[in-house]
Amino acid sequence: MKHWLKVLSAFALLITSGLAAAEVVIKQRPLTWDDVEGKNGEQMYATLCASCHGVEGRGDGPAAQVLPQPVPDLTHMPRDHEGLINHGRIEKIIAGKDRKVRHDVVDMPKWERQFKYVRTGWNDRERYVFARKKIHALANHVESLQAVAYDD
Repeated sequence: MKHWLKVLSAFALLITSGLAAAEVVIKQRPLTWDDVEGKNGEQMYATLCASCHGVEGRGDGPAAQVLPQPVPDLTHMPRDHEGLINHGRIEKIIAGKDRKVRHDVVDMPKWERQFKYVRTGWNDRERYVFARKKIHALANHVESLQAVAYDD
């Protein structure tokens, strides 16, 4: 029963922009199988992340203006001494296991938990594997946003 309460309490943000009024309305609804099944990192990013982080990952999505904290710019992620991005850390942030990106705390969905419960009937191992694949795909897309920014 506790797992179903977690499932029902997991929400994804949907943003509706009013063009004439220039207002942003944040609507919440449960994450569904259709939101993620068969979608690659770029497609999931567009559906789940771009409303806050922006299409190019610069932290300028339509919801960013109404959120209490600044949205991180994903195009300027820290690199190690060899100029490489820490892919594992990006995955931890997306999963919700590392909530610190810089001096402030990121307040975003813990996607691993949400991905694990979008489909009923799976055992814990199947849910975990599915969630990790989706997180890996999102992290790859975030890295592609980073690469474009550094090529400019």
